[in-house]
Amino acid sequence: MCQTVLDCAMHYSSLGLAVLPLHYPIKYQSQLVCSCRNVECRSPAKHPTVRLVPNGLKNASADASVVEGWFRNQPWNIGIVTGATSGVFALDVDPRHGGDNSLSDLEAQNGALPKTWRFLTGGGGHHEVFRHPGGVIPSSVSKIALGLDVRGDNGYIVAPPSKHISGGSYSIAPDFHPDLADAPEWLLARICSDPCEDAGGTIHTSGPVGRNEVEEKRIRSALQCIPADNRDVWLRIGMALHWTGWGFPARSFWDDWFRTSSKFDPRDQDKTWRSFGRGRQTGRIVTLGTLFALAKTNGWRGGSSNNKLIAHAAGVLLARGIAPHACLDLVMEFNANHGNPDISEEEVAAIVAFVAGREFDKRAKRHEAGAHHV
Repeated sequence: MCQTVLDCAMHYSSLGLAVLPLHYPIKYQSQLVCSCRNVECRSPAKHPTVRLVPNGLKNASADASVVEGWFRNQPWNIGIVTGATSGVFALDVDPRHGGDNSLSDLEAQNGALPKTWRFLTGGGGHHEVFRHPGGVIPSSVSKIALGLDVRGDNGYIVAPPSKHISGGSYSIAPDFHPDLADAPEWLLARICSDPCEDAGGTIHTSGPVGRNEVEEKRIRSALQCIPADNRDVWLRIGMALHWTGWGFPARSFWDDWFRTSSKFDPRDQDKTWRSFGRGRQTGRIVTLGTLFALAKTNGWRGGSSNNKLIAHAAGVLLARGIAPHACLDLVMEFNANHGNPDISEEEVAAIVAFVAGREFDKRAKRHEAGAHHV
């Protein structure tokens, strides 16, 4: 196989795989951080670089000239878009969350996975890559079993020889098979089944709250202000996070927050998380509003003032008719030169996209109202 990032990116594109440049690890004050330079980056060395692919996966390409232009002079990590776009999907096995045990159990019950493309991740896991069967392969987190994620339509994987934030590298597995295999029927059945409850008691649905980096950062910011020493508060925080429908990521927020308490008990966490009924308790629904209210009573002021400033700037520009892509460029430039501290490119893009959507909704309503008066 290829060795350099450029050679590998070109090789993947020659196979018809749509690729895109991702951020990579850089050394800062004797440690590795994401090249986006946000020290609090939630997806270090794994997320697309907005300057080259402002629309994320929509800008991925298998065109050799485009790919070469991206990777010729910069050591970006390589992302391979999964789903019908590239004709592949991946089973992401994460041993840190029990993925290896989950896969062993499933194979014991249904038969071993066929030999196929196998990539080792820099974090100790691996990707089993299969031919896309057609239709829709939904991406999911721990839906089919704990620690087993699916990178399907509208998803992507980090590909060799990308660098992991830990200092390791993504690589081709020794038992990599050159021929792409079809996924077994039992795996497809689990992937494409209706929402179900996994081993951790998580109901997987799209949820009432859209999951994105901005909302995740806001939740983490709020949790930092809430003391983790009261059982009633602990229950309400867990119920609010369970209500989101985000599954394992929401559970991780709850665990990370409560680990600051001497009362943290993993078994009690598991048992209690299983008991939550989509945030319902004695007929009362506990939502993220409860979490944010608790944070405010403990001094939280609603998140980053920079976020609000950027949202305001984007709103003013869009209201004056500036095109969204031009607005994004201007706000990026402002954040790079005046942010204190600056926030990541991906968070800026998410804020601009949210404000743009809101602005377009306002215009549509005004247009509709005007039509009614004609």
